[in-house]
Amino acid sequence: TVKGGQDAAATLNLWSDAGDDVSDKWSIVTSTSGAKISIFQDTTEELKLSSAGYLEIAGNLKVGGNLIKGAAGATCLTLASDQTVYSKLIHPKLWVL
Repeated sequence: TVKGGQDAAATLNLWSDAGDDVSDKWSIVTSTSGAKISIFQDTTEELKLSSAGYLEIAGNLKVGGNLIKGAAGATCLTLASDQTVYSKLIHPKLWVL
């Protein structure tokens, strides 16, 4: 159990290689407001899971329900409710298959 104090986040630090480099330091943090769990690489939030069920990856991609949204918040892809199989390029380096 990792428990934060009253009105404080709970943090689990994972530091490899004695934590002597920034790239060695990762943390899993629960928020006291907004009900979210975040994964940080040093001080950069790389991944966030909100209580609403959205997964956000480094602020560039938000996935939840049947939507995939880009960094500006615009919907890039809406998944069909009939489970239609298709692929779509939603970013030069990201395909949804």
